[in-house]
Amino acid sequence: MDSVMDLYFQSHDQLQIIKNSMCVGLWTIELDIGMAPKMYADKVMRGILGVPDTIAPEDCYTFWYSRIFSSHIYVVEAGIQDLLQGKAVEITYPWMNAQGKLSYVRCGGERDFGYENGIRLCGYHQDITKIVLEEKQKADKPVVSDHVLQVLCSAYTAVHLVDFRTMKVYPYKVKNSDFWNIDGLSVDEYMGILSEYVSPKQRKWIRDSICKQMIVNEEGEDSFYCVRESRYQKDGQEYWYNVILGIDQNNANMSMVVAFQDISEHKQAANTIEQLRFQSEMDGLTKILNRATIEQHIKRYLDHEPKVPCAVALLDLDNFKPVNDVMGHSKGDFVLIETAEKLKQICRKTDEVGRLGGDEFMVFLKDVSQDQIYELAARMVNGLRMDVETQDGTITVTVSVGVACYPQDGKTFTELYCNADHALYTSKHAGKGQFTIYGQR
Repeated sequence: MDSVMDLYFQSHDQLQIIKNSMCVGLWTIELDIGMAPKMYADKVMRGILGVPDTIAPEDCYTFWYSRIFSSHIYVVEAGIQDLLQGKAVEITYPWMNAQGKLSYVRCGGERDFGYENGIRLCGYHQDITKIVLEEKQKADKPVVSDHVLQVLCSAYTAVHLVDFRTMKVYPYKVKNSDFWNIDGLSVDEYMGILSEYVSPKQRKWIRDSICKQMIVNEEGEDSFYCVRESRYQKDGQEYWYNVILGIDQNNANMSMVVAFQDISEHKQAANTIEQLRFQSEMDGLTKILNRATIEQHIKRYLDHEPKVPCAVALLDLDNFKPVNDVMGHSKGDFVLIETAEKLKQICRKTDEVGRLGGDEFMVFLKDVSQDQIYELAARMVNGLRMDVETQDGTITVTVSVGVACYPQDGKTFTELYCNADHALYTSKHAGKGQFTIYGQR
């Protein structure tokens, strides 16, 4: 039962008004299995983010996450990891709105362990920009928040400050202090230093932004903040930097921060992760999709894509066992690899090709007409025929195909797979080396 004090607070609308004036918004993030992350935001939270009331939860999550200040993405991710472990979390991080304006957010939350569809995190955001931003520096110094510089210097490899009044560049954090002097550098001198680790294209972008006293974003529009990647090679090694330009819009716009973040290790890690993802999704022998991945893709397509005609084709090699028995598994592997390569050439770019195991393959035909189904099935039968020479003669490997079409032959993956399998069985027992469309032959 609610206490007297609980009832008192619940009955006073003025308290909600005060909460709104404090810019405290509530959010929930749901990470359902096999689904895109979702963020549900109340009215105050949507106001903090600057998103419309009609935004979809998936888009809301993407918008929020993509605009976390790059120096603090790891702070946010560490906070999320703590939440997943059931810890109460409160962090503060910079965030950019759609216009490129920097704000500061205090965020706290906890995990809802009663949620059964995946993971649910609940919490609050408070806009504390006015609290964090300090008074402008004295007029004889470049104008930028000390807090912003402190954050940048703790997170970035190098931080430089451009004073638009003198067109001089000053170091706040540098890799080699020998290049700098207390009176600052001219723009030309600064470009000379940057030539050590910034590509010519990015140097031009930095120079143009300094001279214009406004940053040009990726869309060619004026902005107060932009991040670009810069790649360069030195002594045979490849290096990557995030190049960040920012103007403190909350002050007098008399200065610009240029910061560099070495992301070489993250690039290497991302490449490793991409390789691992590729390995987990691909069949190790044929380098096409494995069974689990192509099934997942089909299920996801049927669940989320517009309902356009599509089809599932199952393929089984005829006379493959004698190849293995007579020539050995190495020759059998060669036949499987050749079959996968030819199958990719036969199918359209929009189709997905996978190996189920052994000598069984699956093809998912997207947005396909009945005429195209007949044409593609016939091309599979004709194009996958292969003569394998042995000491005792020639073994002719052919393919039998069974096809089930959406929606007439099934509306789920299981239904389409079962009916395609029935059609394949028909092809096998009708003499092999042919195709059958479920329910038509």
